[in-house]
Amino acid sequence: MKNKIKKKIEKIIKRAIPFLAVLCLISGMSIPVYGTEKQEKAEERKENAAAFRTNQAPKVVITDIYHRHIGSPDTFGGCYQNPIEHVHQGSAQTGGGCYTKPVRHTHQGSEQTGGGCYGKEIPHEHQGNAADGGGCFSVPIKHEHQDSCYEERECTVSYMTVNVLSTETGRCFSGHGDTAFVRAEGIGTHDSCDIGTENTIIRYCQQCGFMAPTMHDYQTVICGKNEETVEGYKTGCGKEQDEIERYEPDCGYEENATEYYEPECGKDADGYGLACGLREDVPCGRLTVTNENQDTAEKVTLSVKLEDLTGGKLEPYDNPYIWRDENGNQAGSGDKIQVEKNGNYSVTLRLKNKDVDESGLTSKILVDNIWKADPQPSASAGAAPSEHPKASERPAPAQSPAISEDSGHDPDPDNTPDNNPDPAPSGNGQTMPEINHENKQQEEDSGNKKSGNESAVPEKIRATPVGRNTKAQEQKADSNPSPSITPFPKIMKETKKAELPKRQAMEEIRYKTGQTERKDSIFANPVVRIITVTAGVLILIIGILLWLLYLRNSVKVYNDDGEGRMIYLGRCLVRLLEDAYTIKITEAMVEKAYTNRYCIKPGLFGLGREDEALVIYKDSKNATAYISKEMIIVL
Repeated sequence: MKNKIKKKIEKIIKRAIPFLAVLCLISGMSIPVYGTEKQEKAEERKENAAAFRTNQAPKVVITDIYHRHIGSPDTFGGCYQNPIEHVHQGSAQTGGGCYTKPVRHTHQGSEQTGGGCYGKEIPHEHQGNAADGGGCFSVPIKHEHQDSCYEERECTVSYMTVNVLSTETGRCFSGHGDTAFVRAEGIGTHDSCDIGTENTIIRYCQQCGFMAPTMHDYQTVICGKNEETVEGYKTGCGKEQDEIERYEPDCGYEENATEYYEPECGKDADGYGLACGLREDVPCGRLTVTNENQDTAEKVTLSVKLEDLTGGKLEPYDNPYIWRDENGNQAGSGDKIQVEKNGNYSVTLRLKNKDVDESGLTSKILVDNIWKADPQPSASAGAAPSEHPKASERPAPAQSPAISEDSGHDPDPDNTPDNNPDPAPSGNGQTMPEINHENKQQEEDSGNKKSGNESAVPEKIRATPVGRNTKAQEQKADSNPSPSITPFPKIMKETKKAELPKRQAMEEIRYKTGQTERKDSIFANPVVRIITVTAGVLILIIGILLWLLYLRNSVKVYNDDGEGRMIYLGRCLVRLLEDAYTIKITEAMVEKAYTNRYCIKPGLFGLGREDEALVIYKDSKNATAYISKEMIIVL
C-alpha cells in the first residue's frame, strides 16, 4: 500500500513539473537558485525596484465631465426652456399670412336680458282684453262663493236598524225610565242635504223599538254659480305695460358673418433656446482620481474627488462613488479605498443629473506601485535530508552536511541508520530525483525468476539538487565550497520485492494503465428517461404559463427623453384596488426618467380591457387614463 501511495505521488510530481516549468516561462520567472547567486538576485531586485519607481504610472488622473444638452429646440423641455417668440404675419382684420382661419360672428348676450350685441330695447304691449281674454289675458278669473251665495236650511235624518250589536241599561225619556237599550249598526238617511245616506251606530230604547229621527242645519248655494264659472280674465304674461320685453341686436353683424381672422400656424414660439447656462465644449466638472502612495508599498490608497464647475448644479447621489477592478468586480465604494494588487481600477460617479455625458462619469487609474517583498529563502541550498537513510548491505561513505549559520537546522547527533528507513524531502522545498521505474521493474522481473521472496540487490541513488545537474557544476562546487551551500550527501536506498494480493494487484494494474470501470448511468433506465423528459416538459410549460401570466398582469413603462424618443424604464405589475386597475411608477424608474412625460403600453394586459380606467401613481401624484394601445400621461 505504501508503494502504491508513493507511485501516485511520483506520478503527480511527474505531471506537475512540466506544468510548473511552462508556468515559470510564461510568467517570466526563473526557478530560484540559492547560494552564490543570492547576492546577485538581491542586487537585481534593487535595480528593478529603482527602475520601477522611475517608470511608475501617473499618480493623478483627471477626467473632465461635460454637459450634454437634453431636449430639442423644437419642443419645450430639458435644457431648451427659453421660448423664442413667434411673430405672426398678416392681419386679423383682413387675413393673410398666419391669419387664415375665419372667425364667424356669434351674437353675444340674449334677447331676454340684453347685453353684448343685444342693445336695442323693445317695450311690452298687452294683447287681448280682460273680458274676453286672449293675448296677455290668459288667466281666467273663476267665481268664488261669498256668504251671500249661501242660505241656511234644515235636514231631517231617519234611521233604520241593520244589525244589533249589544244591549245595555239606559234611561228612556219617552216615559219608560231606566230600561234596556239596544246598540246596533244602522243607516241614516238625509232628506235635504247633499250627504244622502250614511252608515252609523245607533242606540235606542228596546221598548220604543226604533231610533227617533234627528235634524241638523246646513247651507245651500243660491247664487246659481259654481266654482268653475269664469267671470273674466287677467294678464298671465308676467309683464307690465311698457315694460322692456326684449332686446334686438345692434352690433352691425349678421349671425355667422366673418368677423375677423385667427392665426392657424399653431405657433406661440419659433423654437426654444437654451436655459441651462452650460456649454457642451466646456467642462462642467472634474473627476480627480489620486494614488496617494508616491512610493512602492504592499497596499496603496486610491481617492477620488468631484470638482463642481457649475456652481452647485451637479447633484451626486448618497455614496456616489463605485470602484471596480479591471475584471469589472466591485472593489469598494466611497471616496477612498485600499487595494493590494496592481492593475487598472475604475471609479464611477453616480449623479442625479441627466444632462451630463456619461463617458466622463467613469475614470480609470493604473496601479503599478504595489511591491511585495519575496519571502527570504533558507541559506542552505542543499536538499540535506533531515533523517538518515537506512544502512544497506553495501554502504558507501557519505559526506556529512555542512552546517550554515542561516540554515537553522542542526545535524542529527545520533548517526544511527535506524532513525528512518526511507529518505524524505528536505525542509527547503527541494525534492529527491525520481527513480527509474523501468530499470527497477526489469530488476524485479529478473529477481522474480530467481526467487519470489529473495531481496534484490540494493540500488544507489544520488540526489541532484535543482539547478545543479551538470557534472562540471558538481566538480566546481566540490572544489570551491561556499559557506552558504550545504553539499548533498550520497544516499543509499534499499529496495525489496513484495507480492500483492490478487485484488490489490488488479487495482494497481488498472491504476497504472489508466483503465476505469464502466458504470451504467442512471439515465440508462427507460423509466428514468421518461420521468425526466415529462418533468422537464411540465416545468417548461409551467414556466411559459407563469411568464404569460406575468405579461398579462403587467404593463410597459416608457419615458420621453426630451428629444422625441421613448426610453424603456421597465414593467409595472397591475393591481386591482377598489374596482380600479392601478400601477405605481417606482423610484428606480423615476431616477432613470428624463422628463415627467410617460408612455404606458399595456400589451397583453390591454386585451379585452379596452376603455377601462387605469390609475397611475407616482409618489403622491396620480393620473387616470383609459386603457388603449398607448397611453400618454404627464406626472
